[in-house]
Amino acid sequence: MEENIRSFSSQIKNNLSGFDKIKLENKIISSVLIVGQGGSGIAGVISSDLLKNELEIPVSINNGYDLPKWVNQSTLIIISSYSGSTEETLNVLNKCLTLDFQPICLTSGGKVLEICENKKLDYFLLPQGFHPREALAFSISLLFLVFYKYQVVSKNIIQKLINASNFISNQQEIIINKSKKLSNKLFKKIPIVYSTNYFYGAILRFKQQLNENSKVPCWINIIPEMNHNEIVGWENIYKNINKYFSVIFIKSNLDKEKNKLRTDISIDILKKKEINSDILTLEEGDFFCQYFLLINLFDFTSFYLANKNNIDPYKIESISYLKSKLIDSNG
Repeated sequence: MEENIRSFSSQIKNNLSGFDKIKLENKIISSVLIVGQGGSGIAGVISSDLLKNELEIPVSINNGYDLPKWVNQSTLIIISSYSGSTEETLNVLNKCLTLDFQPICLTSGGKVLEICENKKLDYFLLPQGFHPREALAFSISLLFLVFYKYQVVSKNIIQKLINASNFISNQQEIIINKSKKLSNKLFKKIPIVYSTNYFYGAILRFKQQLNENSKVPCWINIIPEMNHNEIVGWENIYKNINKYFSVIFIKSNLDKEKNKLRTDISIDILKKKEINSDILTLEEGDFFCQYFLLINLFDFTSFYLANKNNIDPYKIESISYLKSKLIDSNG
């Protein structure tokens, strides 16, 4: 797993090489819907974050069994399932076909690939041999290739992605050292992670990686939202909370000034309750660079924390058990 995390930047660059040779489509796109779960779905959340201030059309993420009613023929529907057998995603794919929509699929095989070939749907193949959460870089870059193919994003946006991957590559050893220190701080504690809304997908990814790789629960929230509710939850807190929880705030020089102030005040409120906070500061690079740095840092942290916990980061026994019970219920 460590080598796959190291290859994050090269996976993006390799996938995007020759992107400008892709044949462009002239279809009018009024909205984008990305359908996926878990390691496949998080690529959609991250892409939506990265493009929120770049696009004039909405990008929505669908993490359930149903297809939203607002979807129409001008919606670019992207079905993302690494395994090709994700139950919820397959259900949405079948509903698309029933309504005569033509989604684009990202998969490494399975039932999704079979449907694509039978129904002559466009698809992009993900490389086999990875766990879905290890294929994040492939999924993100392929999503952006689909966006480019349908002229949702320009060459400039693709170049930002390539620049960010180069930035991560140049910062790799610094990232690894920071992740080892962070894993030490999180050992035998439940992480509580706060960022501004700019980096929501990055901290959600961290939560998922800690859950699956490190086998620990994690609590996340964003500023300013947490200032309207969760901040009050710290008023009636148990003593010795620092023994069991580790609070992390992410601060970026790119955050809005009001959110910078909100973050500082939130840290101060916790400090007055004798709650310690660690601060991750982002000061170099543009938004894409900082976002990818966080993802890579957090992926490494989850791996090193798994090692400290002396557990196999690949094992997902509870998910396997849950899926087996669902199969049993289907008869």
